[in-house]
Amino acid sequence: MRQRLGHGDQCLPVEGRQGVTHSADKPPAGQGYETRRIDTRGDYVEAAQPAAATVDPQCATARQNLQLLGSGAPVMRDTDNDGKADTALSDEDRVAQKNLAEAAAKAYCPPAG
Repeated sequence: MRQRLGHGDQCLPVEGRQGVTHSADKPPAGQGYETRRIDTRGDYVEAAQPAAATVDPQCATARQNLQLLGSGAPVMRDTDNDGKADTALSDEDRVAQKNLAEAAAKAYCPPAG
C-alpha cells in the first residue's frame, strides 16, 4: 500500500536487491540508509545538519584543571592579589582543587560514552 507523504515528512531511500531504490518511512534492519525530507511539491529538501556539539566553557575549564592538577607539575597561585602567581599549591591544596575540578566536570561535562 502506498502512503502519501505530507509537508516536511521524511523518507528513507533504500536500495533493493537489484539496485532499485525504494522509499520507506522506517530504517531497514541491518542496512545503511540516509534520510530525505520531501517538500509539498515532492522535491527533496536538504535536511538540516545537526549543530556541532559545543563544549560548555565550565566543562572545558574543569578538564583543563584536572589535566594540570594531575600532571604533577607545580601549580602556582596568587596569594597577595597582585596578579602574579607567587605560592605553589601544597599537596593538600592540590587534592582539594582536584576534588573541586572533578565535581565541576561531573556537573558541567556530558557523560562519556
